[in-house]
Amino acid sequence: VPVTDEDVQLMVADVSQVVAIVFGMIAIVKRQTSTIQPLTMTKAGAEGTVTIPGTRDQGFEILTDYAGYADWMPGVTSAQVLAREESTGIVWAEFVTPALKGEQYVLEFVESPPAVLVCQEVGTYRSRGLAGQWDLEAVGEGEVRLRGEFRWRTTIWRRLADRRVARALLQAQLAAVQEEVALRRGDREAPGGEEVVLDILERDG
Repeated sequence: VPVTDEDVQLMVADVSQVVAIVFGMIAIVKRQTSTIQPLTMTKAGAEGTVTIPGTRDQGFEILTDYAGYADWMPGVTSAQVLAREESTGIVWAEFVTPALKGEQYVLEFVESPPAVLVCQEVGTYRSRGLAGQWDLEAVGEGEVRLRGEFRWRTTIWRRLADRRVARALLQAQLAAVQEEVALRRGDREAPGGEEVVLDILERDG
């Protein structure tokens, strides 16, 4: 498939986007830990885990406070819930993330409290657009292992840049969730005053 001048311009723009996002998220991550493990991208994005204090219900409550994303979720400047189906656990919410998408976009969330939260951008094929998943697992008294997965895909020409963006955003999101949990609990530091390690896992899929 021939590469046009427009494709080249888009790829150059993607590089600038990745640089802006990465540097914009470094401060968020540094507030949480200085021992972040090397990140590994998957074919579609990235996934990783972080241990947070509290219960699964408390963690799930924060993750499903969609309107509050604008206050603490990295990159989100505006957020509102459009509709909710209590019987199915499906929620539609609108967001604005200038570093990722310059316009408003809508995500469909499927809630399975307090263990799983899945999201997919509305109006895109399953392999395109924004998608992600949060899994919460109790690992001890007063601790929860939060696993996050983030996928961002536009076109084949942007595949590498898209994966780098997904990686940078997931890194920042995990740190931000941990920090938000600590703030809502009234903690100034990570659990036990120890550093929090973000573990990005490699997958084939």
